[in-house]
Amino acid sequence: MKFYSIFHLNLMFSSIRENQRKEVIEKCYWPLLKLARSGFKAGIELTGLTLEIIQSLDEDWIIEFKDLIKLKKVELVGSGYSQLIGPLVPSKVNQLNQKIGIETYIKILGVRPKTALINEMAYSSGILEHYISNGYESIVMELNNSIKYNPNWKDNLPNKIKNQSGESMNIIWANSIAFQKFQRHVHGDISLDEYVDYLKKAITSYPFSFPLYTSDAEVFDFRPGRFKNEGEINNEVSEWNIIEKLYNKLVLEFGDNFVLPSQSTDLYKNITNMGVLESPQQPIVVKKQNKYNLNRWALTGRNDLFLNTTCYLFYDAINNSEDIRKWKQLCFFWSSDFRTHITICRWNSLLEKVNDFASDLEISLNNNNNNNNNNNKIKDNHIDSQRFINLSTNKIDLTLDTYKGCSIKELTFKKVNSKPLLGTINHGYFDNIDYAFDYYSGNTLIDKFGSRKITDLSKGLVELSKDENLINLTSLFNDDNSTIRTNYSTKESKLIIHKKIQTSNRNIEVIHPFYFTFIPENWDKDSLYFSTHNGGSKLEKFLINKTINHGIRYSYLISSIFGLGNTEGEFYVGDKYKCIKFSISNSMSYLIPTIKFEEVDNSYLLRLTYSAQEIDDTFKQSDVEQLIESEITISILS
Repeated sequence: MKFYSIFHLNLMFSSIRENQRKEVIEKCYWPLLKLARSGFKAGIELTGLTLEIIQSLDEDWIIEFKDLIKLKKVELVGSGYSQLIGPLVPSKVNQLNQKIGIETYIKILGVRPKTALINEMAYSSGILEHYISNGYESIVMELNNSIKYNPNWKDNLPNKIKNQSGESMNIIWANSIAFQKFQRHVHGDISLDEYVDYLKKAITSYPFSFPLYTSDAEVFDFRPGRFKNEGEINNEVSEWNIIEKLYNKLVLEFGDNFVLPSQSTDLYKNITNMGVLESPQQPIVVKKQNKYNLNRWALTGRNDLFLNTTCYLFYDAINNSEDIRKWKQLCFFWSSDFRTHITICRWNSLLEKVNDFASDLEISLNNNNNNNNNNNKIKDNHIDSQRFINLSTNKIDLTLDTYKGCSIKELTFKKVNSKPLLGTINHGYFDNIDYAFDYYSGNTLIDKFGSRKITDLSKGLVELSKDENLINLTSLFNDDNSTIRTNYSTKESKLIIHKKIQTSNRNIEVIHPFYFTFIPENWDKDSLYFSTHNGGSKLEKFLINKTINHGIRYSYLISSIFGLGNTEGEFYVGDKYKCIKFSISNSMSYLIPTIKFEEVDNSYLLRLTYSAQEIDDTFKQSDVEQLIESEITISILS
């Protein structure tokens, strides 16, 4: 059994202040190099951005790092220029982030890494192409969540993975339980003997090599300050000395079997066990316990919706630019650490940089906080008696229920079927009492924890206007603290739904602007699928043949645990005969779609939801009014 470790270095760490960076280098990064100099090999992973910051603060550390790489006592593990979440950003940004990262490593260290760690262990099939095209041979990814939907791996771990395009590369496994056990011993929570006993049992599941540690370097002799229960540092004993003592103990128990991460793949030279990480239930795999999920960087934080939407706005503005400085700045803005436990001081500094960049590009920001009370009015010619309104063209039939907030009663695409594909499933459709509800389409939900839910499903004000090419219907719902305005437009073969959701503040609540319910009997159940982009250039396709619940709630603190990147703004649901395309503008509001599928009685429930806000431990409230504006276009493919 061989052992390898990978220490993650990140001076962009969300809760570390900029004036603490020199202290982190002194207390965490130098002891790591000294440990490697003494003979304990290690992988050191850091972004090009962190490398640039270290170089500006401590050139001697760079010199020592380069020497240890040359002596093969440490190995550089890459991750890109910025620690961005690959499944949440467009393919072109992922490609450039890796390219610029490689160029930065070569410029500062003179080394091109062959192994890359997946940022925040947030993996999708689509992002693999960017590591392959930039010359990486292996990626580091967490096993614990990857194996969740691959129980057959237990006795035969893959050493290679492939994406949906058939491209493959080596995989080096990280283990969250293993690195958390390592941290607990070093922090004094468990004894050395307890840790060694754990290790002896844990290694039996690994054929050749075991990941001792694959996480942050900043948690030893330093505390990043994310949580109140991080524990105090014992200033009488260096935690790096405890690590050295642990390593010496492992040499006595198992022999001097420390290898560099890339050397662990050499043990599989004559073996190929191929695996696939993603699944319909978990299209994007994320590290550690369920509170670490995709929405952590998409829809929570101080205002992830604003920040991600703004990044897409910048992306649209510079998409044809060859100015590498602009792309580096965009990768910087997409850093994951701005989206979690960032301090208020760093957040305000970030907003200044964002505004400066917007000025340089001569664009206006969609800050989702600009209230416009003119949107809260309906003209005098509103409809107040007619329940069902039909908006039809020669290609679609749309029926709206004005008594239920102008939700979609039926949506039919005449090109492929005379029956509705989307709409409302009424109470009583399912005999199972657990599903004895009305399931609507086109509606909005604001879920206030511990309070009644707010929807736009009551009878509100409605106005209708028509011209030669366009039919418009607008509904308005007002609550004490919320206003929801919905506009439906039909144009040829497309239905366009525009939403404006105004809330009096940014409160602890879940906001879902759109729900869509599929009419079961009008779809071919055996060939159902959904597809979208999750950071790659190609669509990722998933069959809908098992229970799927991406929006499942984890706890009262964590409102959901799965999601899809939808990085090109296109989401498809189809069967072998037809396909509906849902298109949104990510630069208007970057929403996260989720799928729910459950077999019920002799039928099934299939729903698509778009989320604008979720809740977790990083979420911060604000007294500022917010306006969430989004638009979705629905069309048919066959």
